[in-house]
Amino acid sequence: MGGNADWTITSSSPYQGDYCAQSGDIDHNQTTELSVDLDVYAGEISFYRKVFSESSYDFLQFYIDGVMQGQWSGNIGWSEVTCPVTAGNHTFKWVYEKDSYVSSGQDCGWIDEISFPPLTPSFPVIAYYPTQLNFGQVTVGEDSTMHFTIQNVGASSIDGNIVTPAGYSVAESGSKNEISFSISAGSSQTFDLTFAPTSEQTYEGNLEITIPPFQQETIPVSGEGVMFAVDPSSQYYENTALLGNYPNPASDFTRIKYHLKGSINDQNAEIRIYNIKGALVKKVNGIDGEANFDVSRLSNGIYFYKLNRTSCNTVKKLMIVK
Repeated sequence: MGGNADWTITSSSPYQGDYCAQSGDIDHNQTTELSVDLDVYAGEISFYRKVFSESSYDFLQFYIDGVMQGQWSGNIGWSEVTCPVTAGNHTFKWVYEKDSYVSSGQDCGWIDEISFPPLTPSFPVIAYYPTQLNFGQVTVGEDSTMHFTIQNVGASSIDGNIVTPAGYSVAESGSKNEISFSISAGSSQTFDLTFAPTSEQTYEGNLEITIPPFQQETIPVSGEGVMFAVDPSSQYYENTALLGNYPNPASDFTRIKYHLKGSINDQNAEIRIYNIKGALVKKVNGIDGEANFDVSRLSNGIYFYKLNRTSCNTVKKLMIVK
């Protein structure tokens, strides 16, 4: 807050929902200000504004880092304002300013439905892909290797460790049931997970990723040790699942993984992408359980995606940062 009076929260005629912000009650040659400092990814800010003032003299204004992005006066109904924002720390400020003489109308401005660019985390945050690993059937005495990636999307480096369930080992080099790692901010690291069954049984459990002191993530892993492996073409999935995407955040493309109930030879599906307001922005065709999605033409921000299947209601989040 700032100026000669604070902005207030009012339930009088909001654009949407129950409340909106209204400029403070001021006299001639005074201002009322509302501001916030945020560290954000590159993207855009949007908000709805309304004003009822002396036309061309008393103004509702919007600033980013002290630079005016727009001003409005007169009797103007609710409409949206959108401004581009670069990555970094910024001050977003709304000001209602009166001149020396006449008052007109309700003599104030209103704002509602503010949408900021994605905030930059100030603490370690990880993303990982894939979100589950299924080795299928592997002959006892042999082994099979899959890969998973951990990405540091926070603002500081992370140090952690990875622990595997029985029957599995993780490696950068060599093979262990537990390893430690360190990943700098904005970087990623890929690991090998090896399944080596020693008996004829099902091996299920969680791969545990721990970032002290408080963050722990798990990747479900499964595989079956058999005396003779079954031809993969005869395998099938027992349910439909949306597994996730990598990389996430994405800048130019990302790969979305899923599987459909039924034969592994029938794994084509449509994936629908929505923006943060729930509007459909893209349909992507997936082939053989994955969809390559070109995000280069989408604006920075948070999006959501889901399989176009009634049997799967799972919704996943995708962040675009360029």
